[in-house]
Amino acid sequence: MNKRSENHISEECVKSCGDGECRPEYGSGSDFIIIGAGVAGAALAHTLGKEGRRVHVIERDLTEPDRIVGELLLPGVM
Repeated sequence: MNKRSENHISEECVKSCGDGECRPEYGSGSDFIIIGAGVAGAALAHTLGKEGRRVHVIERDLTEPDRIVGELLLPGVM
């Protein structure tokens, strides 16, 4: 999942909680809830989604990190 897709998904989540108070979507039913949209969380969500599972990812901070972290490393950089 590229950064643009992650940002779009994050923005959609924020829009659904416009007043700053998030509420569950009744009837949506998730098979898994993943806390954290870092490398591991995003990879797990992607893998489970490909298997047909219903996944919700919750991320606390939608801003870009101010330091080098795994999400910013590209293949071939190391």
